[in-house]
Amino acid sequence: MAAREVMLPVYLYGIDRRSLKELKHKLISALNPKRGHCVLKFVEADSQVRTLHRYYKTGMEGNEAQDNAGFRWIKYGIRLTAFDPYLWGSAAR
Repeated sequence: MAAREVMLPVYLYGIDRRSLKELKHKLISALNPKRGHCVLKFVEADSQVRTLHRYYKTGMEGNEAQDNAGFRWIKYGIRLTAFDPYLWGSAAR
């Protein structure tokens, strides 16, 4: 099986600059590969939940140029890698 990469567009909004920075640090901590994998959950149209276990690869380095960030917001393109590239339902795992 080949690894599978996914790019997630993430937009962070804070009520002020301080809350934005706190939110950013929480996200960085949550994505830290040393803490283990991230679990992405998808809900299908029939309400079946599927999961994908991924590891952070890149994207939080932060291009905070004018088009990518403001005083209370920032956007990232976070890339995650899954060594098991399949979406799994709760019954399959």
